[in-house]
Amino acid sequence: MLNSKTRRLTFLVLLSVFVVTIFALGSDGHAAPESTDAINNPFLAYTPVVVRLPKPTNCRYGVGNEPNKPANQWMDHMGAGHYVNFVSKPWGPPVADSVELYRQVRLQQDKDNGVYLPSFSVDPPLNNGPNGLGKLVQENPNVVWMV
Repeated sequence: MLNSKTRRLTFLVLLSVFVVTIFALGSDGHAAPESTDAINNPFLAYTPVVVRLPKPTNCRYGVGNEPNKPANQWMDHMGAGHYVNFVSKPWGPPVADSVELYRQVRLQQDKDNGVYLPSFSVDPPLNNGPNGLGKLVQENPNVVWMV
């Protein structure tokens, strides 16, 4: 068993090691910047700068983006590797290069006064015209198309 004097000495040594360790870990060895803000607010010199980088994208994760809704800016932050905007062409603000658009060919059964007809409409049309699917496929090789 330690006597009272030895316990006090051990406590003081451990306390001083703790304090020195805290100061050593808290200091990065650089002097504070010389500015009036740092003088008025001493914590400003040691405020960390947080940079939020987008998550790495994953081709397994995709998101649906409703037409005419400007939600393109958050896709790469969610880690989405692809998105569907339910039309055949991109629209809205640009998306990060790491996020791929899966284009869509829409099929719809025609109606006449609420009665379904045996015919169907395709968007984009199945032709090589300026808005046709043939031209879009030629202009965008190696693109995923969903029908």
